[in-house]
Amino acid sequence: YDIVENLDVDFMVADQAANQTANVTTYYTPGVPTLFRHKLSNVIFVMKTGADYAGKTFKLQSITLNNVAKVANYAQNPGGTEAWGHTSTTNILFTDDATPFAMAGHTPAAKQSYYIPQTFTDAQTATLVYEVITNNGSGTATETVTVNEKLSTLFGPKWEIGKKYTCTVTITLNEILWDPAVENWTTDTTLGWNI
Repeated sequence: YDIVENLDVDFMVADQAANQTANVTTYYTPGVPTLFRHKLSNVIFVMKTGADYAGKTFKLQSITLNNVAKVANYAQNPGGTEAWGHTSTTNILFTDDATPFAMAGHTPAAKQSYYIPQTFTDAQTATLVYEVITNNGSGTATETVTVNEKLSTLFGPKWEIGKKYTCTVTITLNEILWDPAVENWTTDTTLGWNI
């Protein structure tokens, strides 16, 4: 199964329905109970800010998941045990709709949210690129920020089969503000001029 060739396609496998001799109502309608189970991992990113920064908005440019499994073989044994066998890795790019955000949560519009379940290595990372847009009334300044983090730090040791992971990215600023003051005059010796 190739997740790049099947963008945003969920891969599911139905439970085995053996020795069914009559229709039964298990889920919705009479018939053979057929429960489809998710066999991939669902990964979602949500963006927000840690505070309301006056005059500032933020814009997500991209989130790239580096060295994640791209192609794998799914196998289910007769006893019900299952596993994915990874065969290749790639970098997957999340792109955004470029809508600036502030306090409210903002979900990226990703081309891919379904991933092959996998145990992470140190080489598997996420690269976040975003802009900080400052409007000071007389003009606008834009700063581009790039941050890298290990996937194991963000999600734990692995993505598991049938699990949905929501990673909330909270952007905070360490604002350095001016605290201006004017020094008072210090009175020195009073001088005189006698003529």
